[in-house]
Amino acid sequence: PRSSRDLAEIETRSSSQTALSWHLALLLLAPSPHLPRTSPSPRRTHATRPPLVPCRQDFAVTTCGTTVFQYILNAVTFVLLTKGRASSLGDMARFMVGGMGGTLGSGMAQFGKTLFMRTGFGFAWNLASSQPVQMPAFDAALARCPA
Repeated sequence: PRSSRDLAEIETRSSSQTALSWHLALLLLAPSPHLPRTSPSPRRTHATRPPLVPCRQDFAVTTCGTTVFQYILNAVTFVLLTKGRASSLGDMARFMVGGMGGTLGSGMAQFGKTLFMRTGFGFAWNLASSQPVQMPAFDAALARCPA
C-alpha cells in the first residue's frame, strides 16, 4: 500500500500532464476567437477560419467518450486489484470521484491523465492508420484470385 506522501508526490508529478490535457480539451471544444460575433452565415465563416488544432470534431467526441469508459474501467480494475472480493460499487464510485488520493483534486487529476492517454492513443492510431502501406506480395496474390 502507498502512503499519503507517495500519493501526494504522484499527484504533484501528474499536475503538468493534467493541465496539458485540460488545455488540449479546451482547444478542441472551445469556439474559435477568429469567428466574428455577428456572422451573416455560419457556414461561410466556418469554412474560412483556420482550425485551432488540426483534428476534426469526431476525434474530440470519440476521445472524450472513450475517456469516460476508460476511466470507469480503470476504477473497476484498480478497486478489484486492491480489494479483491471485498470491493463494492461504492468503492469504485469513491475511486472515480477521489482518484488514488481520495480527494476531488486527485480524481480530476486521474481523469485528466486518462484523457491525456486516450488523446495520445487516438493521435498515434490516426497517424499510423493514415500512412500508405505497400504490400507487393499481397497485391500479387490478390491479383491472381478470381473476382
